[in-house]
Amino acid sequence: MTGSARSRNPHESWSRRTSSSGRPRRSSTSTPASAGSSSRSSNVQLAGDVLTLSFKDGARFVINAHSAAGQIWMAAGTTAWHFDFVPEQGQWIARKSDEELMATVARVVGAKLGTEVSL
Repeated sequence: MTGSARSRNPHESWSRRTSSSGRPRRSSTSTPASAGSSSRSSNVQLAGDVLTLSFKDGARFVINAHSAAGQIWMAAGTTAWHFDFVPEQGQWIARKSDEELMATVARVVGAKLGTEVSL
């Protein structure tokens, strides 16, 4: 993943893989990504409805389309979010914290990498 540069890798911009109804589309692929230095390297893997970001230090962030609940779940470190699609906003929002999915991903990944991430 790159810092402030806008992502061109479809595996790094998972929200673009949603349908017009907000439901995630299925895909299966694996893409390594580099954060610019070996100390910040990461691996991005998309398998079915699960996007996993693995970092060199062993940390993993997981974003999962939970179709039964109609939600996108995200776990990063010791924190977890459940995002619901809000049609009038056209965004995935975590009701408990009122955080938007892509902004949350950018924030937590950026904090992990020690750089600003734009999605």
